[in-house]
Amino acid sequence: MLRGVAKVPVLIGSTGMVAGEAFVLNDPCDVVIGRSRSCEVSLQSAQRYQALGEDERARLDDFNSVSRRHVRLTVVGARARLDNLSQAGTVCNEQRFDRVFDVDLASGPAVIRLSANESLTLALADKEQIGEMLAKTRPLPGVDAPSITPLSSSIRRTVDVVEGAKQSTWPSRGGEAGSSPG
Repeated sequence: MLRGVAKVPVLIGSTGMVAGEAFVLNDPCDVVIGRSRSCEVSLQSAQRYQALGEDERARLDDFNSVSRRHVRLTVVGARARLDNLSQAGTVCNEQRFDRVFDVDLASGPAVIRLSANESLTLALADKEQIGEMLAKTRPLPGVDAPSITPLSSSIRRTVDVVEGAKQSTWPSRGGEAGSSPG
């Protein structure tokens, strides 16, 4: 790690419908991850899910087992806190938790599992690494010009980060923030 290089929190879809999706988070940030479109990270807005028909979506038992508002993620510097919002619980780094799980991202990435097949990896990356991730990320279908859709102040798609890249139409959260469990 180079001294003086600022690290940025990044959330990357590892498996399931979110595989290949990448999100650059602000520092600090407070986002909710779940199936609901009101979440900052909505699994229903993933490219793979969007490409499916209604009948195919209805048969996604594992995907549909993810709660509408599954987990709240708060990142400040290298520290991350996961607040479980789901009755099914959440798994981080192979440890199931029902309330709160704290992670030191300086020690390495954290794998957040929402169901058997839906997982995301939270890591710190420098701007050069973000550019490499962007090169591997496909643009959203039908997005030819920069979008004027406002994004949440807590989260940006990686396609919104690199200068000259197309901006995503990723929806921002429209609901009220809930309180974190104590």
